Amino acid sequence: MSLTDNGYDKPIQRLRRWRLVLLLIPVLLILAGIVVYFVGNAIFSTEKGLQANWGISVPEGLREVEHYEESSFHGDGYRLTIYEVQADISLNGTFFDYGDMDREGLTEAQVALIENVTNQFDPKNGIAIPPREVYKRQVAKFGGILLCLYDATENKFFLYEEIL
Repeated sequence: MSLTDNGYDKPIQRLRRWRLVLLLIPVLLILAGIVVYFVGNAIFSTEKGLQANWGISVPEGLREVEHYEESSFHGDGYRLTIYEVQADISLNGTFFDYGDMDREGLTEAQVALIENVTNQFDPKNGIAIPPREVYKRQVAKFGGILLCLYDATENKFFLYEEIL
């Protein structure tokens, strides 16, 4: 037996390894959570949902201000997305071209949808009912409804979705 081999070195080395492992586990879990969050947002973003559900592409120059949706395994329920229009962009020829939108008043069903979604999510940037000056476009597909409102005074788009 040598002077440095006192019988305590191996248990101490094992203890140091376990401490290192116990310190690395939370760090790895946090890193894994961050990766899952960013990958999930890239795959399941609001824009991807609009493309998949309604065939709508969100043009550059629209900035998402708020987004709410019900937690649902099947993807049904209400959603609300609010976009702010950035300066100097052209929306001509897109779904968001408010020059091609209706300027008629809202129907009772549309007001009911807005009220249901607003009551459920209580957004910070809600739209007044009845709106001052609003442009609208509605899409109905697969039993669901997408109501897009453009409030010219706020320069914002409000997308109300009801997916059944």
